[in-house]
Amino acid sequence: MERVAVKSKSGVAGFAPGTRVKLVKDQGETLLVQSEDTKFEVHGDQLTNDLDLADLLRRQDAQAQQELAREMQERLAAYQAETEKKNRFSEQEYRELQKKYAAAAEPTPKPEYKNPLDRGPYHEKSSNWPSWRPWIRH
Repeated sequence: MERVAVKSKSGVAGFAPGTRVKLVKDQGETLLVQSEDTKFEVHGDQLTNDLDLADLLRRQDAQAQQELAREMQERLAAYQAETEKKNRFSEQEYRELQKKYAAAAEPTPKPEYKNPLDRGPYHEKSSNWPSWRPWIRH
């Protein structure tokens, strides 16, 4: 009448409500039952011999499992949509940072330093000063 999990050497087996079992031994408070090749103990209130009730419980469990699967699928879709939204935002931020750092990495032209002592040899440049021989006309 309810879901039962049974530990075995090979793992855990689950039996859904409505699963047909065969009574192997009445042990007083518990019953030893068998389903296919698996023997396990259950309490007497977990079993019924009413086939209509067992069929109803099996259908209800199947419907609950389908609803659970649908709900989990919806949650997964919502999670994936939210993750995709965050990824798009992160990618956009990453591209902006790349542009910022690329612009910062470009060498900026250095301004020319204008030191009056860096003008070079006086005799190689033209000067606005009058010739040292003002009496000579060109």
